[in-house]
Amino acid sequence: MDKLLDDSVREGPGSVTPPAAFADNEIALVPQPSDDPQDPLNWSLFRKGRLLFVICLASFAGNVAALAGQEAYPLQSKVYNVEVIQSSYSVSAAMSGLATGAFFFVPLSHFVGRWSITFWSLLACLACGVWSACMTRESDYNNFIVSRLFSGLFGAVPSAVGGGMILDIFFLHQRGRAFICYEIAILFGATAGPTFSGFIAGTASWTWCFWWTVPFLAVTALLVFVFGEETSFKRDGVPMQRSQGFVRSRIDTFFPGTAVVTIPPRSEIIRSSVAPFAIGLSPATVLCGLFTLVVFGWLLINDVLSPTFLQNPIEEGGYGFTPVQNAAFSMAGWVAIITSQLVGMFAHDGLPLWICKRFYNGIWRPELRLYIMGITAVFVPVGLGICGAALKQHYHYMVFAVGYYIVAVAVLIAVPVATNYVAESYTEHGTECTSVMTFYRLAWGVAIPFFITHWIDEVGIAWVYGTAALVTVVAWLLIQTLLWRGPTLRQWSLAKSLTNDTPLVCYYPEIHFRTMASAEYFASQPAFPDDLQPVAQMATISLAKLVAGSTSESEAVLHACRKLGFFLLDLTGDPVGEKLITEVDALFDVVRQTMELSIDEKNKFNHDPPRDFRGYKAQGIMKTETGAPDRCEFYNVSQDDLLGQSTPRTNPAPIAANSDLLRSYLEHGQFALTHILRALATQLGLGSETFRDLQTPTRASGTILRLIRYAPSLNQEDMRTGLLPHTDFGSVTLLANVLGGLQVLAPDSAPEDENAWQWVRPRPGCMIVNMGDAMVEWTGGVLRSNMHRVNYAPGDQRHAYRYAVAMLVRPYKEATMSRLQGGRIPTVEDDQREGMEIADNTVSGLTAHEWELKKAMILKEGRDCARSRGGRELKPLAAVA
Repeated sequence: MDKLLDDSVREGPGSVTPPAAFADNEIALVPQPSDDPQDPLNWSLFRKGRLLFVICLASFAGNVAALAGQEAYPLQSKVYNVEVIQSSYSVSAAMSGLATGAFFFVPLSHFVGRWSITFWSLLACLACGVWSACMTRESDYNNFIVSRLFSGLFGAVPSAVGGGMILDIFFLHQRGRAFICYEIAILFGATAGPTFSGFIAGTASWTWCFWWTVPFLAVTALLVFVFGEETSFKRDGVPMQRSQGFVRSRIDTFFPGTAVVTIPPRSEIIRSSVAPFAIGLSPATVLCGLFTLVVFGWLLINDVLSPTFLQNPIEEGGYGFTPVQNAAFSMAGWVAIITSQLVGMFAHDGLPLWICKRFYNGIWRPELRLYIMGITAVFVPVGLGICGAALKQHYHYMVFAVGYYIVAVAVLIAVPVATNYVAESYTEHGTECTSVMTFYRLAWGVAIPFFITHWIDEVGIAWVYGTAALVTVVAWLLIQTLLWRGPTLRQWSLAKSLTNDTPLVCYYPEIHFRTMASAEYFASQPAFPDDLQPVAQMATISLAKLVAGSTSESEAVLHACRKLGFFLLDLTGDPVGEKLITEVDALFDVVRQTMELSIDEKNKFNHDPPRDFRGYKAQGIMKTETGAPDRCEFYNVSQDDLLGQSTPRTNPAPIAANSDLLRSYLEHGQFALTHILRALATQLGLGSETFRDLQTPTRASGTILRLIRYAPSLNQEDMRTGLLPHTDFGSVTLLANVLGGLQVLAPDSAPEDENAWQWVRPRPGCMIVNMGDAMVEWTGGVLRSNMHRVNYAPGDQRHAYRYAVAMLVRPYKEATMSRLQGGRIPTVEDDQREGMEIADNTVSGLTAHEWELKKAMILKEGRDCARSRGGRELKPLAAVA
């Protein structure tokens, strides 16, 4: 019945402030925005979109400027009197600059801001464009190569800093689309530059391949100057002061920019300078980066080979294309970009969020983004096979175009995902992550012109493409490794060694999905394994039928409480029960928020049994049956506090803010309890209010609401008991949980027999109810208090935190623990005659409060001798009459 609002797995030891704000689609906002309107997360969608457009335009322009002459190098070879392959080194030089430029210039952003280095790098690109266009003499070859290198170095800067700005202004669930726009702009620039240069080279001097970029870069730099806004923001409670007025803000941002950034201490500058190398060499980044290097390398092979194969004469095995025709062919890349953009807009956020909700309990981890790369693993080899066959057999150029298109779409789907994954793994270093992934993306392409011709000559074009396809399939194992062990690999980070404070690796907070339909929520969770054995066969009792006075349902309650001591209480069909379902949904949110407080904050509210059961118990305080630390933490909220029958203690903010919810849940739980107790009392031949009167909520008692969280079992060593075998020493427990893990001991079995522990399968709309030791005492062993324990959650459920809310009902403090008299309750004489030793004869004459203290001390001292008790045969009704 219980719907877990926000099951979560934390991927690290740190704590995260509990999400409080939600998007319209009821996904928790991560990171949580501050109350400051200057916080970029609070900016309007229009303002964010405008900034994203400028970021994408600048990144596009930087790549266009660097690769503007790619299709013209066959013509340039004639000017410089060099081989065509040597002329293509200008492309390699530009790619080298794009791959490494960020490492040289991005550290400056710590001093002058990201927009300042973007603006000035665009002007430097403009100057390099003029420089390249003026290199028209045969002796200018070396200078021309150097000009293209510097164009790449400066052109890389906007692409590098954009990732950090996206992380600054967009929430996690929006970043997939933002990154697809950003990465596609970069890749579109890498495609548009060669396309435009091809059309220009076929109709005018090749120098215009660079001249046209000059006004375009000037306009882009102007837009950056007008609309660029610093996006860094410290959410430390100190309001940030931003420049007032357009002129003042432009001067502060760009001349040179030191006024809009806080100069970090030297230690942080050194750390940030080393961060790209530490991140780039960390296992998760290496695996993702190598896959990107491989697949993008094959796309670049197509870009490098297409001018040669398409423009070679037909008699030499080419297609005899002119530069204009070659430029037109490159439009296949444009169509591929548009296709990948459309796929990405729907799938880059939608698919991982759906997988997160459907299979991971609403728990976010960056690896969920990688599933879409399966498209890349399948279609890149297919496209490469078509390309190889087309060039080998000299099929129609459209066959090659189809293969080129398939490879391009599949690769361009993967590239933004890879960058986003690494950026989400190291969220404090988005700029450095973008630089690292740019290097991985282009490193292979830089080397291609130096070996591709020799490789083709040695083995033939078909073998080159066939080998590329095979390598892609093998490289997919790298991503499979991340999907399997990504969270662990991200913790094995070289970046951790750079600081003694917060590690660079991000222990990423989770996304939380809200749903108010219990059955719907169950369907969205990792499934309880259908083949799991043994599963306890528990009776299902309808609250609606109990309220209606059904005799058969009352008989079923008594039977269940005697035989197993557990049953499922179906809340559906009863108005109060339906309210309980809704309140359980909301309470799980309170549990999550409470448990996500820092350990220091939670320890301020520690409980102190047996003096005070209220408050927080940390994980590991108690021991399991093996002596290992327990794997649960909980917070006890007193019924007396909620109902105003005692001086309430101070509680953590999430609990204090939801006291009305807790009180309502308690009252509705007491309603359900009343009808359970009345059914039992009636069936035992007692007055209908006998049990109710012993635990009336209007008198002070030890009844508590326990908000519980069990740790996930991510590793083999965690697949063990989380809470030792025990019985409840209250009267009745009403438990709400959604994931498995609870096990009951089969009747007449020894707890040492592992095969005797039966799994309890939670059901939508149902609470789990069990009898406590007090009911055994009062009934002389007729009702059963059964041993139970909490094991690790079964199947895929073990990866999630297991939340639960237990209403632990106890007698009022002055209630007697002596055996009840009358009805079908056996007498002490009956015990002696039948040789029964069911009840604890040492409790006779104790009050409930004294008895609870005694039980608590035994438990605290490790002397608990819990065992299943009860289940005694009943006196016949005729005998009672």
